[in-house]
Amino acid sequence: MFRRPALAPMVLFTSTMLVLMLGCGGRAPADGEPAIESRQAVVAQLSAFAKVTKASGTWAVDPAYSSGSNITLTHVDTGSFRVSFPNIGNPVGGDVQVNPTAAIDDVRCKVQSWSTSGTTRNVNILCFNTVGSAVDIGFVVSFVYRSDTPGVEGGYVWAYDASNPAYSPIAAGSAYAWNSTGQPINITHHGAAGSGSYTLQFVGQAFSTVGGGTHGGTVEITAYGTAPFVFCTVVDWYEANSDMFVDVQCWSGQRPIDSQFTAILSLGSGSLNVGHSPNGTTAFTYLWANQPTADSYTPDGYYQQGLIASDHCGALPTPGPVTIVRHDEGRYWVTFPGMAMPANSVFSKVHFIVTAYGSSPIYCFPGGLILDRTPPTLIVTCIGAGGGFADSYFTVTYSTTQFIIC
Repeated sequence: MFRRPALAPMVLFTSTMLVLMLGCGGRAPADGEPAIESRQAVVAQLSAFAKVTKASGTWAVDPAYSSGSNITLTHVDTGSFRVSFPNIGNPVGGDVQVNPTAAIDDVRCKVQSWSTSGTTRNVNILCFNTVGSAVDIGFVVSFVYRSDTPGVEGGYVWAYDASNPAYSPIAAGSAYAWNSTGQPINITHHGAAGSGSYTLQFVGQAFSTVGGGTHGGTVEITAYGTAPFVFCTVVDWYEANSDMFVDVQCWSGQRPIDSQFTAILSLGSGSLNVGHSPNGTTAFTYLWANQPTADSYTPDGYYQQGLIASDHCGALPTPGPVTIVRHDEGRYWVTFPGMAMPANSVFSKVHFIVTAYGSSPIYCFPGGLILDRTPPTLIVTCIGAGGGFADSYFTVTYSTTQFIIC
């Protein structure tokens, strides 16, 4: 195991959302990959998110877990959905992450593509069970676009060439890659064809130089494409020679496989008055769940960080640390002090993304919030390659639209 940087707190709630909800893309989108666009000639940061659930027999966007009121859903076919984010059709590029939301042990979702249509950003999602059949299931999806270069903070990339031994999407002109240092992101494929093993190098991301080296950051990974069995996990992330490296493994069931995927690396740094979250919201907490068999624990503070943006309030209060309870094998309750509960209010929209961590073919995802518990408690479910619950390490980011007005 490796060590990760510590936690930066967050503060409580409300105000108007500062982050524009837009999407973007770059390079010709594979499989119809979505692209997002801004309302201005120059866009620094855009984001959008949504949760899809079945209400009264119809699949629909849940407003309490979605960043805007006009997001629409198309149920294309069994296990196939299109989420349309309005008013963000440009620029092309950005990153998409997706998770199913269920407490069952045999489902996975992935990004099929994202693209623009006029002023709308369309994100296509596919969901399957563990034997590869398309299934209808609720899910959460997020989009983020960045073009600024504030220094050490993180980046994202669409790894679009699954078999290439070594390439650099930014150097190749991809709009689906962003590094906050303005330097390249290099991707290396390890081993023989079909190994499914990759390393991402985010050049210049010396996380140890920020905050006295007290924050380790987080990683989010989602498989990309149409193959039904495929999912990807983060194996490790670490700093070496003033760069950050992320190791990724992709699986088809229990077998390694080469695959496209999307990835976000985030330190979550930046001004307290801005809120540079992994998924582009004004408030967030992320963590690395590092004790998969412990009955109850507080995750490693080095990889736990939180923040709630403010109207230049200066120093902000820090909520209590996140705690995790292992409710049963592969099922965890993660509690986020200081974060908002979901509500149909511009100040209380909630989003969450989970990624399994480690070298085993395990897939983790959010099972939803326990609505009668405060602070917010998220159920995280982890399953083995062939189904069935399995204990696992994982990362989780809990994002909200909270904002503090002084």
